[in-house]
Amino acid sequence: MEQELTDALEQGATIITANRRLARQLVTRYAALQQSSGAMVWETPDILPWSAWIARSWASWFDNAKGSDAGSPPALLSPEQEQALWEAVIRDCERDNALFDAHAAASLAHDAWSLWRAWRIPLERNQNTCRPDGQAFIKWAAAFKSRCQAEHLVDNGRVADVVAEWLSAGRLTAPSRLRLAGFDELTPQQNAVLDALRERGCDVVMVAPSIPERGRARRIGVCDAEQEIQLAARWARARLEQSPNARIGIVVPDLGALRDRISSVLEDIFHPDAIAPGAARKTYAYNISLGLPLEGYPVVHTALSVLDLSKHSISFAQAGDLLRSPFLKSGETECSRRALLDVKLREMGALDVNRHKLAWFAGTRNNQGTPLPYACPLLAETLAAFDRTVKAFPSRQSPTGWVQSFTELLQACGWPGERTLNRDEFQAVEAWGRALQSVAGLERIVPKMDLAEALAYLRQIVKGVFQPESVDVPVQVMGTLEASGATFDHLWLLGLHDEAWPAAARPNPLLPIGVQRTHHVPHGCAERELEYARNVTRRLLKSASEIVASYPQREGDRDLHPSPLIAKVEEAQREQLCVYTGETWQTLIYQSAAIELLSDDCGPPLQAQAPGGVRLLEDQVACPFRAFAIHRLGARLIGEPGLGLDSMARGSLVHAAMEKLWSGLQTHERLRATEENALRDMVRRAVNAAINDLPQRCGARHADRFFAIEQGRLEMLLMGWLELEKKRAPFKVVAREEVKTLSIGGLSLQVRIDRIDELVDSGLRIVIDYKTSKPETPAWFGDCPEQPQLPCYSVYDDMGNKPAAVLLAHVRQGAMQYKGIAMQDALAPGVKALENTREGQAYGDGAWDALFISWERSLEALAEAVSAGRAAIAPRRYPQTCEYCELPTLCRINEILAGSPESFAEDEDS
Repeated sequence: MEQELTDALEQGATIITANRRLARQLVTRYAALQQSSGAMVWETPDILPWSAWIARSWASWFDNAKGSDAGSPPALLSPEQEQALWEAVIRDCERDNALFDAHAAASLAHDAWSLWRAWRIPLERNQNTCRPDGQAFIKWAAAFKSRCQAEHLVDNGRVADVVAEWLSAGRLTAPSRLRLAGFDELTPQQNAVLDALRERGCDVVMVAPSIPERGRARRIGVCDAEQEIQLAARWARARLEQSPNARIGIVVPDLGALRDRISSVLEDIFHPDAIAPGAARKTYAYNISLGLPLEGYPVVHTALSVLDLSKHSISFAQAGDLLRSPFLKSGETECSRRALLDVKLREMGALDVNRHKLAWFAGTRNNQGTPLPYACPLLAETLAAFDRTVKAFPSRQSPTGWVQSFTELLQACGWPGERTLNRDEFQAVEAWGRALQSVAGLERIVPKMDLAEALAYLRQIVKGVFQPESVDVPVQVMGTLEASGATFDHLWLLGLHDEAWPAAARPNPLLPIGVQRTHHVPHGCAERELEYARNVTRRLLKSASEIVASYPQREGDRDLHPSPLIAKVEEAQREQLCVYTGETWQTLIYQSAAIELLSDDCGPPLQAQAPGGVRLLEDQVACPFRAFAIHRLGARLIGEPGLGLDSMARGSLVHAAMEKLWSGLQTHERLRATEENALRDMVRRAVNAAINDLPQRCGARHADRFFAIEQGRLEMLLMGWLELEKKRAPFKVVAREEVKTLSIGGLSLQVRIDRIDELVDSGLRIVIDYKTSKPETPAWFGDCPEQPQLPCYSVYDDMGNKPAAVLLAHVRQGAMQYKGIAMQDALAPGVKALENTREGQAYGDGAWDALFISWERSLEALAEAVSAGRAAIAPRRYPQTCEYCELPTLCRINEILAGSPESFAEDEDS
């Protein structure tokens, strides 16, 4: 094909390609051929894709003298204008349907309209066979066409028809020679244009790809997609090392789904040094044809978040992105403070952040006028300028006016930042500028809009895929469409299993299925997809001297099989492929490490009062390192706001409501004597008071509604619990939410006890702790109590005598009950005397006193370990202890164990 095209170019021919990638490749190869022949300068070859040639032919009318008698041509809509026009038309047609999604419908309608025009579908004749969706589309299409005629517009679906008409009428000058390259098929609309060219004497030839001599195709099955990608990448690197100038292709039918994983593996195999901190950006040896949405590039994402902030509020996630972004004024200078401000916002629990609140926190100072650690003075200045700019916005203006306003707003924020942009970031900023120009171009369709509409149109535009320009590189990764007409020295066809190739049919829902099948519309039916896949496979299997077709044999728990289209290809074994076998940098670094083991299980001794209260002892039992990291080092997981109240907040409300309720009831006698309506009223007041005291009451979105729901839930919960309390022996509440400082083994600890009851008849005391979790047997037995709060209070409080019962009160809907231990039976519903339980029998005679002696001995040893700073990574019950721990990346226990948890097995048995 290349020689034929070169000869045609020498004769002044125009070459039209099926896609932009092939056009770029042909231009590059033509330039290389000229250089190899010794040419210093040469005329730029006339090579361009079909869509660009149609657009050029349209534009040439203005320079064509023959067109001067025909009047002004209609204006050609840009893709963004066309989408906006479809949306406007559909909104007018569906004015009475409030739930209609005009944007999604416009995208489908645009696609259906393009198929209608390109494949010459006689839709009007099939109108009676259309379903309601199809009939609605015919109505929209008629309105769209009428609006285009009324406003003298032409859309991209009809521009080829207009070009064909103008060619036939002599309004356009036809080229003398035209060559088409890389087309697997032509639409009826394209054939009409070519027929018009032939009528004008143009020499039109479809150039077939040259078939390499001695081409060899093989197929191989690989365990799964991950190993398949690894094998293809290593195969490509081996070919590149053998021949640095080779053209290597990797074609993937489902490239969109596998793009990120393929990119990661290729970087790992071809450029492992890219993971090194501070590694310089380089030209990669590979290029992936499928880009990412423009909005996915961080510099553009920051710009969108800034503009969203102009609407007064943004989501918590967006606020965090802005605070961590380097693309704002002083983003790197003030990065540490802004990170602390991000943590502060998380602690506030707000799902939405408005710009005034953000500015207030950024400018926060203490009483001496010094900025707080999370204050960001430079950000505060930026937000002040931002606010002044936003206040100058009119409520409605033209799209051009909004583009100017958006530009001013980004300039006020110092976007795109203070550091030099890399190549991809620079190109993304340029693409952002083009996106703003597209918004300005909407003025023909939508003369005026408000801020929300302008931002919505901008967001639609930046959802489009953006592929940064790259130099010609040896390894090209592409989908089946981009591979049209391309030839390679080595080609790998990846992912050709029976569920992916041929692809499943995806008919447009606005066009009758039968009509799409009859006219062979792309994706219209399974037969059409099979025919297309068969033609593409036949072409690809002749596109290189060496071809490997692979497929994964499993996906999850499903077995996969090779596509029937490659079933007759010769089977190969991995050993026959000669792949790159070198190790990645990560592996080499790990293997070359000289590991020095240092045993450092102790931190500095604890000098002051123990932080964290009894929770410190609980964490020490679970894992000494966890206790040291959380309570001595202050390590903690950064929170993230959620919708409504989390389990901790709901548990705190139960404790607070109980405290307020029993401050009024006080005794079992009064509880039983209070009439039900009066008791319900007391519960309502207690719950309401607890909710009003909640520190983060205003932190959640729709807080009033959530707290109203919580009010009803808690009232029902507490009323159910009081029914259980009525069944107890007479008592009075002598302490509620009591905080005391206990001295344990020289360690000073604060402890809070939810409630202490005193039995009226005997004067015995009962210690109670509220729980809202699922009832379980208290972990108070064995060598050390795993829940030490109540044992600590029971042993070390100065009550004079041991409590008669230590109880967990499980206040939980459907599971209201007491769990715990007692000195004798019947002190609490469902709680037996310790000596009558399986756990108590291990202590023998005098079980109650023996348990307290055991607690005292264990707690003393535990306190001594905390005081000494013991911080070994030793989870008591691996892996259960680590399942919900916040610190696995800090202690790195999984790396320590390296898949061998035997060292902790004994702890679990003890």
